Amino acid sequence: MKKATESFFELIAWAWLFKLIYGFGDAITPSGLPKVHLRYRKGRCHLLFGALPTWVKSGVADLLEEHGISKAVIKLRKDGRFDFSRNVPEELKQRLRNLILNR
Repeated sequence: MKKATESFFELIAWAWLFKLIYGFGDAITPSGLPKVHLRYRKGRCHLLFGALPTWVKSGVADLLEEHGISKAVIKLRKDGRFDFSRNVPEELKQRLRNLILNR
């Protein structure tokens, strides 16, 4: 019986670690979870956290694709500030903010 209990708790620990790494990954910020967390890769926009209409996600993907960006991360924090990955140019950041906030 002890062996089964140990393996169960070990399984739970691995599941928690897997969820932490792959589920939230870089979603966790010092101020907690963001309101919106988008990950863009290979022409597709994936919403990891929060809620956005489909047309906003496709608009973000179109803007990033127009500028030749292959990977990007965009986070809207609870205090209203945005975090962008380094490869998003400054002139594009305001257009993305407007698109996400004016949903």
